[in-house]
Amino acid sequence: MEPDGGKAADWRDGLWFAVIELLLFIAVFEAGSYNYLPVSHTPWLFLLCWALLRVRGKRWRDVGLRLSASWPFTIAVGAIAGVALSLHELIVLEPLVRQWTGGSPDLSIIKEIAGSWQNLLLLIAASWVLAAFGEEMVWRGFAMTRVAEVLGGDTAAWVVSLVGVSVIFGIAHSYQDVSGVIITAFGGVTYGLLYLLSGRSLAVPIVAHGVQNTCDLLLIYWGGIIPGT
Repeated sequence: MEPDGGKAADWRDGLWFAVIELLLFIAVFEAGSYNYLPVSHTPWLFLLCWALLRVRGKRWRDVGLRLSASWPFTIAVGAIAGVALSLHELIVLEPLVRQWTGGSPDLSIIKEIAGSWQNLLLLIAASWVLAAFGEEMVWRGFAMTRVAEVLGGDTAAWVVSLVGVSVIFGIAHSYQDVSGVIITAFGGVTYGLLYLLSGRSLAVPIVAHGVQNTCDLLLIYWGGIIPGT
């Protein structure tokens, strides 16, 4: 006779449970998009993903949140990637997207930091917590892994997961207009590749995401440069 634990594992790994996960994810995402949730949808998606992992008998370390064998190397790689991504976005990607769409990302939400170091520090801190840590845990750690698992876990499944989740990640930033969606989706692909190339460790994309956002905010504060304008 199959033990109860085996039966539980079957229903938790079934397609119907994945559909329930998707519907819950969409519900929280939409609630955040319509400002029904305080702060943003990221912390609430994080809590949902944590709960769904626990239901399936998993922890965050199972999707990439684990100690690095060499923290100096991990931080260095993430920092270099973050600076490179910020420069590439400013010099190459955004001008190309602007030329294609005829518009720039709407970043008016952060323009108030220009000339205010207090706002700068608050936004950098929020960026590391909500964007670098929160978004990487939700979108790369949970979403990419879950989609790839449902699709079979082979190379093709991970490619579909990388592209699909990155597109949705871009759509999650629709408040930045179409240019912002495209640029953010491209960023999602980049962070996803960092996640995969680092052995599905979240450390490198978290550092890269945080450093890139910090560079962007510093550009706005020091030079009044709004990326994409």
